[in-house]
Amino acid sequence: MPTKQSVNGSHIPQKLTSVTLPADYQPIPTSSPHTPTNRMTRVENTVVTSGSASGTPRYLPVTVLEDSQAIRCVAFHPTGQFYAVGSNSKFLRVCQFPDVRTLQADHVPTAPYILMRRPKYHRGSIYCVAWSPDGRLIATGSNDTTVRLLAMCPETGLPEAANGDISLANTAGQCVDLRHHDGTIRDLTFLLSAYSTEQAGSSATPRISNSTTASTHLLTAGAGDARICLVDCSRAEAVNPSLGGQPTKPSHVIRSMSGHTAPVYALNVWSPGSLFVSGSADATARLWDLRAPAPVLIVQSYAGTQGVLNAHIIPFKRLVELCLFAAYACVVGSAFASVCVEPGCNLLAGGHEDSTVSLFDLRGARYINAYRPHSSEVRSVRFSPIAYYLLSASYDRRVILTDFHGDLSQPLPCVRLAEHADKIIQARWHPSQLSFVTSSADKSVVCWALPSL
Repeated sequence: MPTKQSVNGSHIPQKLTSVTLPADYQPIPTSSPHTPTNRMTRVENTVVTSGSASGTPRYLPVTVLEDSQAIRCVAFHPTGQFYAVGSNSKFLRVCQFPDVRTLQADHVPTAPYILMRRPKYHRGSIYCVAWSPDGRLIATGSNDTTVRLLAMCPETGLPEAANGDISLANTAGQCVDLRHHDGTIRDLTFLLSAYSTEQAGSSATPRISNSTTASTHLLTAGAGDARICLVDCSRAEAVNPSLGGQPTKPSHVIRSMSGHTAPVYALNVWSPGSLFVSGSADATARLWDLRAPAPVLIVQSYAGTQGVLNAHIIPFKRLVELCLFAAYACVVGSAFASVCVEPGCNLLAGGHEDSTVSLFDLRGARYINAYRPHSSEVRSVRFSPIAYYLLSASYDRRVILTDFHGDLSQPLPCVRLAEHADKIIQARWHPSQLSFVTSSADKSVVCWALPSL
């Protein structure tokens, strides 16, 4: 495979021939605020203002949940009424999101209303949590190498087996325990569409349904062999109908996807369909299509302050070239600690271990910006529900809002929204409000919201 020299002097493989993407994979609309104008050539040191200094309304801590150990992960119920919390203390909790419609500027934070608390839910720390798009399942991953599923009532936020009785929430029902990874489960996320495999002759043809309420399919990834697995949760339940918490057979794994050469830190699904993105310690982000046998786009990390590396587009059937690419590729730049894609599938945002946020144009296969709003590892990046703002959270204890109105290749306005007493591990937008939740090594989870005018 031919190589070319990057601006930092390293040799990288040239872009391979283009791949045929799905029919609904259209170019960026000219009216989109994400249309790039220039290629990124260096990382900008960003000036971050405080909310009060910039005139931006100040976010207030509304509720504070405290634990005995660091809290790693949070996930919203699809309606935003509830949120699940996973901790290093092995506790799984479900809390009610507060009513912030009449929030006053002099509000004093209170403890959240806890619907469910389950101690020793895993044998190890809970690293990640996800709520299914229909609200009927909570999935968790741990450094005990297992994924656990708990059946929930979507209306009440209580375990399904509790039958609406909150006094039974902490004990009713057992989890399903899945073992298909050989290392820490670092992230998991549900598909927003149903995925099915129908036999056509001797080959299996994957099909995607656009029903957002039918999906029980879960993506899981982490350390060990760095595989990404697609799990059929309903099949796992069928193997273990008693819900006795015993390991099920691996028949629940529909597909196992390899390619990353180091732990997978992050997964993101942004809309119904077959696409998702992964970010890894191998300094690559990969765009996957479940209808394809290999990633359709491999994005190497930008080359630090020296410049940018091109993405490498891998055709579906050229597995030999994929192997050659892996042999030539080297870890350049900084690991992807977090990834997210805006709903139009135009822009990939990456949070990096070197405190940088990178912006990559998925249609044009090029970086358009990289900026440094933090002073330590960026562990969480998420687009707002309307996609014009990016929320980033870091080990520097701060939550930063980046405004994406305007030219994304130019310096971007950033505002500090919130701060913890220790490292922030995750930040998640409310599904329909400009409110968010953060989890931290300071042993707390905080709900943040704007006061009413």
